[in-house]
Amino acid sequence: MTIIEKLNNGQYEIGDLENYLSTGNAIVLYNTMHEIIDKKITDPIVIQTLISISGRREQTLENKMLGFYTVGDFALATLKNWALI
Repeated sequence: MTIIEKLNNGQYEIGDLENYLSTGNAIVLYNTMHEIIDKKITDPIVIQTLISISGRREQTLENKMLGFYTVGDFALATLKNWALI
């Protein structure tokens, strides 16, 4: 079962989300952040990981997510969605 399937089926532990946020795969990152918003996850470790990721806003290949947007932009949007920053 792929990570995306696990997220879609809710077959993950909170600790898995932290690991998924550490991947370099934009699709996994997007789906993980979407799941955090959908399930209203406020686990402190997940939130701290998002805060760390939010600093990655430079337009580098490593940080690119979708078009002009970076991984850091998506992390900030995830945090802002639940007013966690």
